[in-house]
Amino acid sequence: MSAVRVISVNSELGAGTRGSGLGFDAIRVAAWTKGSRYFKNHPPTIIPSNNDEVLDDIETAYAVKIHYIVEMYKRIAETVVDTLKAGNFPILISGDHSNAGGTIAGLRMAYPEEKLGVIWIDAHADIHSPYTTPSGNLHGMPLAASTGLDNKVCQINQPEENTIAAWEELMSIFLAPFHLPRHPLLAARFALPALRSVRGLAQARFEREPTRGMFAGLGAHSILPLHWPGTAAFGLLLGLLTHAVGWPIARGGSQQIAN
Repeated sequence: MSAVRVISVNSELGAGTRGSGLGFDAIRVAAWTKGSRYFKNHPPTIIPSNNDEVLDDIETAYAVKIHYIVEMYKRIAETVVDTLKAGNFPILISGDHSNAGGTIAGLRMAYPEEKLGVIWIDAHADIHSPYTTPSGNLHGMPLAASTGLDNKVCQINQPEENTIAAWEELMSIFLAPFHLPRHPLLAARFALPALRSVRGLAQARFEREPTRGMFAGLGAHSILPLHWPGTAAFGLLLGLLTHAVGWPIARGGSQQIAN
């Protein structure tokens, strides 16, 4: 690849509050204040947003502004594909992390036959869907959309038909063909306890209160009541990651987030 291409995505439709679209401008101002001329010498590609639509009425309560976000995902994905075809390396900067789904979609389009890997550095997994979301904001759903997960085992909502149709369109942007698990017996072994609630599994499997408390802390990342069925899956997954690759933390330590 010949050069880095900086791409600014100012869309904030997936965020729960306004202002995240100012993130890239804040970075440019900070760079200028530090004396850097990087963004002057490397003008960014700015993807048009639909931020004016935040003023419209909410028509899809369990996937707020999803129709416009589908449009944004397609714009982001097309820009990523064009950048890669030109032999450049895309770096997307956005304050609304729902836009990460568009980046993944672009990589899937550019490399349809390849197995993609994603390093997700965040406080939460962002695997809610219209069926499970407590807020309806799409910034909690990009990983679920990119991996085709409805998470209906944790369903608390009854999305409208137009919401379901838009959600399926969003997932179709980057879904790989259906395939069976590589290890179906192991997947089934995980699924059975994962269907339980955090409280139920902790009381059944752990005798000591500190151990139950640790598992509850892992399961709390579901952002759902711990007595709900399916919440144990979150605790089990994070626990498995601990044994496989270590605790998921911010690269360079949590202080890097504040820095």
